[in-house]
Parts: sequence; structure tokens; C-alpha cells
Amino acid sequence: GDFFKRDGVKTSFSTGGDGAEGKFSAGTLRNQATGASGQGTLLTMRFRALAAGAGQVRISGAQPIALDAPAVQPSLPAPWTLQVR
Repeated sequence: GDFFKRDGVKTSFSTGGDGAEGKFSAGTLRNQATGASGQGTLLTMRFRALAAGAGQVRISGAQPIALDAPAVQPSLPAPWTLQVR
């Protein structure tokens, strides 16, 4: 997403996961010692269905890091349920 790139700041992005367990992780870092605030897109994911059936997507955790104070833990959204036909 563009949230951390605002103001033309370069970012580093990492991903990882375990396909067998259906888990995915992502991390981003602004390569400048300035924070980002406001609203914007953090991450866009695209899924490929392997079979028909019900599924669920959820954010299981978020760990923000603040520059000069304790970071506020964000509230996590409810899981998204989907049906592949």
C-alpha cells in the first residue's frame, strides 16, 4: 500500500508464510526516522482458490512501533468469511 510511502519516503517490505498452514506475515518499515499517520492502504493481498469451499481470512496480530512513545495497539477487524464456488 501507499500508507508508509507518503511524502516520498522509501520503505522496506518483507513477507513470509507457511502455505501448508495457510499463514502469511508481512512487515514494512519506513527507511527514514519519521512516522506516518492518518489513513491509507497498508497491504493488498490477492488469493488463488485451490478448491471450492468455505474459508476465512483474519488478521491475527499487529505490532506497531513508535518513534518516541509507546505505540498504541490497533483494534483488529473481525474475520472475513468467504465461499469459493
